[in-house]
Amino acid sequence: MSKSYKFQKVCESITGMLTSPYMVHFFRATSQAEHGAQVKSNAITMKFSKARDKAEIEWGGGTPATFHEQRSLTESLYEA
Repeated sequence: MSKSYKFQKVCESITGMLTSPYMVHFFRATSQAEHGAQVKSNAITMKFSKARDKAEIEWGGGTPATFHEQRSLTESLYEA
């Protein structure tokens, strides 16, 4: 069974539980978004950066990894 098939099955299994057409969405209404509204990619990037910085990881002279770099690495490892 391929990895992409497994991911597809996971997505299908949770689809019935979603109250929004978006897999990543607001669970509760906020002052900036309605319940079920799509979370914009820049919001994910900003929240990831804040969480990463809060973790106080020592990057040893390098630059901290971005959300998109982590996502890309995850995709590459998943496909390997």
